[in-house]
Amino acid sequence: MLCLVNWENAHLLGDALPALHRLRHRVFVKRQGWNVPEYRGMEYDQFDTPAADYLVWFDNNRIPRGVTRLIPTTRPYMIKELWSAHLSTLPPSIDTIWEASRIGVDRDLPPDMRRRVLGELICGCLELGLKSGFKEYLCVMHPKIIQRLLISAGLNVDMDEPWDIDGEQVVIGKIEISRKALLSAKEKYGINKLVVEKLGSELEAA
Repeated sequence: MLCLVNWENAHLLGDALPALHRLRHRVFVKRQGWNVPEYRGMEYDQFDTPAADYLVWFDNNRIPRGVTRLIPTTRPYMIKELWSAHLSTLPPSIDTIWEASRIGVDRDLPPDMRRRVLGELICGCLELGLKSGFKEYLCVMHPKIIQRLLISAGLNVDMDEPWDIDGEQVVIGKIEISRKALLSAKEKYGINKLVVEKLGSELEAA
């Protein structure tokens, strides 16, 4: 299941908050070799604050297998604080534009399941955006990944000029949130339902 997790509701899913940081450590530190802060097998940075929301995909044992972080641009966020020089416009600070970052899926899953989890994370971001009145997400990715994951799924993504981070080419993408994009992404990833599940009393009682 895919749930929106934050500092206010994480207690409904046990150790969901540290568990998602352990997943990020496996994905970004162990597998991809990122030079980012880590502590006791958890990856984090200065933007993991109470303002951050996380879309987390849990398996049947409620273990996080996929994650992405969402931060409102009205709060400090990576692109503004670290890479604003690579934006073609001034960094936005408005409640209808959010930054999406740290998207990752557990490599221990079979390829077909990894694709499913990734598709649900993408569709979940769009569902959440539509429900919340967001207009756009900002992200930093390799341009080929943006093409393969997002543009090929029918999303409208405006990309600025690429640059290198530790020898890896990246680009800032501006992802338009629309119902058309959501329907197209669901068709691409074979999803025919709402993917973001509500955390509530039913989970407390489970």
